[in-house]
Amino acid sequence: MNIDSATQQTILFFVQIASLVFLIIYVIKTWEMASATRKAAEATEKSVLEMREQRDAEVAPYIVVYLHSEGAILGILSLVIKNTGRTVAKNVKISFDPPLQTRFPDLLKKVLPPDGIPSIPPGYEIKTTLDNFAEYKKSKPMAFDVTVTYSGGVSNKLREDKYHLDLELFRGIVYSVENKPLSETAKAIKELNSSTEAVIEELQKVSAAISKSNKGSRTAKRNFAIKKRA
Repeated sequence: MNIDSATQQTILFFVQIASLVFLIIYVIKTWEMASATRKAAEATEKSVLEMREQRDAEVAPYIVVYLHSEGAILGILSLVIKNTGRTVAKNVKISFDPPLQTRFPDLLKKVLPPDGIPSIPPGYEIKTTLDNFAEYKKSKPMAFDVTVTYSGGVSNKLREDKYHLDLELFRGIVYSVENKPLSETAKAIKELNSSTEAVIEELQKVSAAISKSNKGSRTAKRNFAIKKRA
């Protein structure tokens, strides 16, 4: 049976239309599959990120800074820096606005070196004497904005915490040292300073040990890689 040219063109037209429809359906389905795959990958990535963040929050270092009045020794005002987290805090830098004032600037400089504290292990506390509260409150700043930066934890990212410290809270609570013998106050301050010196020395030893351990680990990995290539 012969098919005229018009009929052939009509059949060809419908075949092309059908092919175009199938192509459109194929493209749509492919796009849907790709979209579903992308969403699944994004969900997986998000889940992994959340798990990592949760793990990081559980073991991260956490540096707290506060001013404390030693009630046991009748009003000695101290600066306390403590790592309450579960891993080592590295390169700890602390700034006060306005600047912190003290009768013992040399000791404060040891506690807050310009380049930062190399490391503070979990649970470690640094405490140093500033003044006795009765004298301090007469002329020195009573409120501070404190910024603390440090790194550590699972991600070893740079962390920043901000505090507002107000010594007005101590008014009416802290016992006065004005009626106590000067020798008693001086003795208490000397004991605190000696304790601070000991903590600083211990931190220096810990920092050196951590640095040595990291260096040894890198050397071992490098030696292993050399042996493997050989």
